[in-house]
Amino acid sequence: MFSKLEKHISIPPQPEKEFASNSVVVEETILLIELNSADTIQLTKLRGIGKGYARRIIAYRQLLGGYHNPNQLLEVYGFPKDLFESISPHIWVDTLSVNKININMVDYQDLRKHPYLNEHQAKSIIYYRETIGNIKSINEIFKNKLVDSKTFDRIKNYLTVN
Repeated sequence: MFSKLEKHISIPPQPEKEFASNSVVVEETILLIELNSADTIQLTKLRGIGKGYARRIIAYRQLLGGYHNPNQLLEVYGFPKDLFESISPHIWVDTLSVNKININMVDYQDLRKHPYLNEHQAKSIIYYRETIGNIKSINEIFKNKLVDSKTFDRIKNYLTVN
C-alpha cells in the first residue's frame, strides 16, 4: 500500500534551526560538593538536602573531625539510604582536611567526644598510654585489644601518634 502512495507523498526538508545572535547555549554544570568544607548553603544545593539535613551533616562532621568517606553520611541521624544514593555522584571528601587526634596528647574528655569511641575504650586508651608511655603506632590500640576490629577500622583514620 505504501509503495502505491509513496509517489503522492511529499515531505518538505526541515530547515536547520537558527539561533539569534544574542542566544546563549547553556551547558549543564555538574554539581560537586566537598563535604568537609561545605556550608549549609552549599549542601542545600544538593537535591533532597534541606536545611535540617544540612545542619545534621555539619554537626556530625564536627563530632567526627571531618568525613573520611562519603558513606559516613549514612551515619547522620535519620539520613535515608536512597537520598545518599541519589547525591553520592555529587559529593566527595578531602581526607587531608580531617582533624586527627594525637592519642599521646589528648585527655580522656576530648577523646571520649569522638562518636566512634565509647567510654570504656577511651579510658582504656588513656590508661594504656599512662602505663606504657607514648604510643608509637596507632595499631597498638588494636593489637592490645583496647578496641575491637570494627571500631579500629572506623577510628584509625582519626588518630595519630604525632
